[in-house]
Amino acid sequence: DIAIQKRENDIAIATFGRGFYILDDYSVLRLADDKLFEKTSAFLPVKDAKWYIESVGRYGQGSTYFKAPNPEFGAAFTYYIKEVPETLKGIRTKKEKELFKDGKKIPQPSNEELREEKKEIAPYLIFSIMDETNKVIRKLTTPAKKGINREVWDLRYQDLSPFNEKDKFNPSAKPKS
Repeated sequence: DIAIQKRENDIAIATFGRGFYILDDYSVLRLADDKLFEKTSAFLPVKDAKWYIESVGRYGQGSTYFKAPNPEFGAAFTYYIKEVPETLKGIRTKKEKELFKDGKKIPQPSNEELREEKKEIAPYLIFSIMDETNKVIRKLTTPAKKGINREVWDLRYQDLSPFNEKDKFNPSAKPKS
């Protein structure tokens, strides 16, 4: 069985066995055409975000327990990137795969080449979220990936703390290089 939820652009698919699938926001598929893929990059329309307080418990378990992740909270925006710059490591591994496929000897990279690969910063994107006065209120970074991608802003302003709270602070740790 297939049910289309038009208001949210979702598709629910249920099999007669045990399968149940939900495709959240298929509107991107409607916009994916040859014109889109000819562009070097594109930012697709953003659906209005819903602001709510997430529940912490379980609700309505019924006779059996089922749990699946919900879509991420916040404003989801979808974008397309045709090509992403290759890293030194990516170029080297691509050459190694071609040599392996052709049955040729694969050269060992030098320590200097490996050091340069490690120092290189992988391509990434910076998204600036602005308010109605065009003031930047949040910046999001994400690795650059080829194709259609989605990023979610959690509707929060930029953190006022200059420290990265994802990593635990260790005053005796060596600085990251």
